Amino acid sequence: VGPWGGAGISGRRLVVAGLAALLVLAGGVGAALAGASPRAVPSQPAAIDAGLRARLQAGDLGLLGEHVVEPGETLRGIAAGYGVSSQAVAEANGLADPDSLLVGQRLLIPVGDGASTGVGGFIGPAAVAPGGRYVRGVPTYVQQRNLSCEYAAAQIATSAVGTGVPEEAFWESVPPALNPHWGYRGNIDGWWGNTDDYGVYPEALVPTLNAYGFDGEVFYSEGDPGALRQRIDAGKPVITWLGLWGDTAVTLTDQGTYTVAAGAHVVVAYGYDEGGVHVSDPASGAYDYYPWADFSAMWNVLDGMALAVSPWEIVVQR
Repeated sequence: VGPWGGAGISGRRLVVAGLAALLVLAGGVGAALAGASPRAVPSQPAAIDAGLRARLQAGDLGLLGEHVVEPGETLRGIAAGYGVSSQAVAEANGLADPDSLLVGQRLLIPVGDGASTGVGGFIGPAAVAPGGRYVRGVPTYVQQRNLSCEYAAAQIATSAVGTGVPEEAFWESVPPALNPHWGYRGNIDGWWGNTDDYGVYPEALVPTLNAYGFDGEVFYSEGDPGALRQRIDAGKPVITWLGLWGDTAVTLTDQGTYTVAAGAHVVVAYGYDEGGVHVSDPASGAYDYYPWADFSAMWNVLDGMALAVSPWEIVVQR
């Protein structure tokens, strides 16, 4: 999916009985890759990463969030993108050598003079409007293939609540299928906007998430904003399927009964306020903001199809 891909389902959906059994992975899933692309090198030691994440989860008000280093990025460029100095980023992460960044490394982004907030930047505490809530630490990330935005969104969401599952893990583990509830529909390197080379629905992502220690809660809200608010309030980033071209949904019956929609896209909703929804978009690799009316209309095209992500520990402690 993505504006390089498409996915969808609607209230006209009929989930085929036995779906869970069909989605069980054959054998174990390989060890998670540390980087964001096949060219990635190992990221920072786990102990350091755990220390950085502890600060985010503790609600450190001096932080905007975190950034996952992409191939070719520099400390100066990353800092400039958030409106902070490279020195501030280096100090926040204990970097003695600013040229030593590794692909896949997570950097804390501190609040600083001129730091970006709201649309186009991480939503920091000062940017939260009255009644607003958000999940801290949700990064940006650019999908690696034309129609891989569901997998990229899963990488974004898992990176916010644990060690991110790289999109490559989904390439290798999600099976092909005509019915996107069961697996990936079409060619992942095809062109976005059609329904043949298409994408995948949340049910087919859950086994891989489970294999890497995450819970994936599939839900259909019919566009009800309360369902989204509830998950974000609980600290869960939510992968959402949006119909960017309006209601183009078509029901198919060639492998069970399911719905596809041309022009669909997947983003990670991580925050909201009275005016709208804050998202991390894997197509652009940037943060964006949708007014509630626009977001709900696009989300409702696919019956509010969504996947809330959390670590297994949260599920066990309920």
